[in-house]
Amino acid sequence: MSEIRHNYDETDRMARRLMEHAERLRGTAGAHSGQAHTRLRAHHGQDPLATAVSNGSTRILDVIRKAEDQLHEHLKNMSQGLERTSLNHKENEADLEKALKSLLKVEDKADEIRKKQGPEHRGPKPGLAPHTVTLEWKHGMPRLEFLQKAMALRRLGKQGKLFNAPKVERADGMTQKYKSALIKVLHDNHKGSPDYRAIMDRVNGMQADHVNELQLGGLDSWKNLRMLHDATNWDVGTQQITNDLVKHKVPVGTPIKIKMKWKWW
Repeated sequence: MSEIRHNYDETDRMARRLMEHAERLRGTAGAHSGQAHTRLRAHHGQDPLATAVSNGSTRILDVIRKAEDQLHEHLKNMSQGLERTSLNHKENEADLEKALKSLLKVEDKADEIRKKQGPEHRGPKPGLAPHTVTLEWKHGMPRLEFLQKAMALRRLGKQGKLFNAPKVERADGMTQKYKSALIKVLHDNHKGSPDYRAIMDRVNGMQADHVNELQLGGLDSWKNLRMLHDATNWDVGTQQITNDLVKHKVPVGTPIKIKMKWKWW
């Protein structure tokens, strides 16, 4: 009998598409509903422009996500022993390969560190009751990026992969080299594009985020990295998760579940 497995990456992509649709409706729903009109009054004078900005921002974010997929594919190929990666711009291949090899060298150091870690770093302690952390969207956070971060953590919690982990030693340069390699991919693929400057400005305002937080048992590995709006990354990771664990004095090894507190308007 064949096994059917849920494709979580596709679920996340579908959720982002639904969120994009909701964002577009936000700019046009006022004519159809008194309730929507009341909500939209807070955005008086913003609708057409805000919608255009939102759509443009979403398009640029999609470009960055596609570049990340390409970066991950390059890294996977190189980690499997391929000496070359294929790029649309062959003249820049050597520079990108150098950036990828630099990142993989840091990955090797991180792997050495992981091998020295004890069982307390590898999963929750049996018998401990789960603790729930509520993640809240705040004004100023890009909705799509908060949704991506929160949904990924909620899914990992449901899978039993989140726990209050001991502090881990980190390999220097992992997140910085990941971001540098991604910027190289974006530069090679989009130089000369009318959106080039907007794309670069957007990615420079992002950080390489551990999808599964290190403090919740995630690996310090490029495979666990995705770019995220810098203020959102800091707020969710430090202001919300870390502060919650400290405030409630959650013991190391405690399983963690995630809830979301959301505001649409």
